[in-house]
Parts: sequence; structure tokens; C-alpha cells
Amino acid sequence: MLHSICKSQKMLWLVGLFVIAPMTQQVHAETCRVVGIASNDVLNMRQSASTKSPILDMLAPQQKGIKSSLCKKVGKAQWCYVTNPKTQMKGWASKNFLKCHKLGLTAEDYSYSVCNVTRIPSNDVLNIRQGASTKTPIVGMLAPKQKNVSTFECKKVAGKSIWCYVVHPISEAEGWVSAKYLTCY
Repeated sequence: MLHSICKSQKMLWLVGLFVIAPMTQQVHAETCRVVGIASNDVLNMRQSASTKSPILDMLAPQQKGIKSSLCKKVGKAQWCYVTNPKTQMKGWASKNFLKCHKLGLTAEDYSYSVCNVTRIPSNDVLNIRQGASTKTPIVGMLAPKQKNVSTFECKKVAGKSIWCYVVHPISEAEGWVSAKYLTCY
């Protein structure tokens, strides 16, 4: 019973992922600073990627250390999902007013994403494992270019590699894969 409830919740989450994170969004990790905002003004962080969306927080002119993990194009505008380091609030800000530099991806960047399998030779598979290690049993497999793989929890293992808990989009096999073979959107 508990397993079927969990599967139902995961399926609801999967539906939510497709609404929240369509394939036009690219997951990345950047640190940004605010640019092009007058000293007596602010950059608004909004609930969704629209100037009509409610304001959640504000970023000061020239503010640094802003984390951006997801950007998308809405019409002709670019929007990024950012975290204000001063308040830890999250929201959408116009990329026109952000100057960003890429960082290495973190486990948080991969968590709760829709991903494609990459960097696997065409004659091989990406193993889904019982645990976050190559030493645990294989419980499923993903094709070399498998699309729409949903990630849930991701974590750093042994201080260096990132592993994500995934659900196979067709067979519904569940388990862990190395994030180095995923490109998430």
C-alpha cells in the first residue's frame, strides 16, 4: 500500500515537473551579480518568469553572490531562477540585469529535474543501481540517449561524485545513477 502511495506521489511530481520545467529550460549553476540597476532602484525577484508576477524579494544594485540554477526564455526575455544570498529567498529575475559566471554543478542543481542520458556509448547502457555506488546491485538500465528521466534526491558521495535517485520513464525502475551521465533541463 505504501509503495503504491509513493508511486502515486511520484507520478504527481512527474506531472508537476513537466509543467514547471519544460524542455526549453537549461539547468546550470552560476553565481551572479546585479548590473544595470540604478543606485536608487532594485531588481525584483518574482514568483514566476513574468513582470506581471508577484514580487517575492528584491536584489540590491551591484549585489553579488546570487546563485542561479535555471534559466529559460519567455517570449524574447531571458529569466533565471535565483537565490538571494542575504535572505535565502528564491524567485525569478530578468537575466538582462544579471552578470553570471558558471560554477561546477552541485547535487542540489540536479535534484527534482527532468534529464537526458548523455556520454554513454551507443552500444552501452546507464545502470540504475540499488544504492549510490557502482558496488551496489543493478536494478534497471537506461538507454544511451534516454530522454525524460526524472530525478528526485541527488547527493554527493565520497566527497566528489554526485548520484541521483531516478525513475525510468517507461519501465518505472527506480534507483541511483551517476549524475555525470545526465544533462538536466
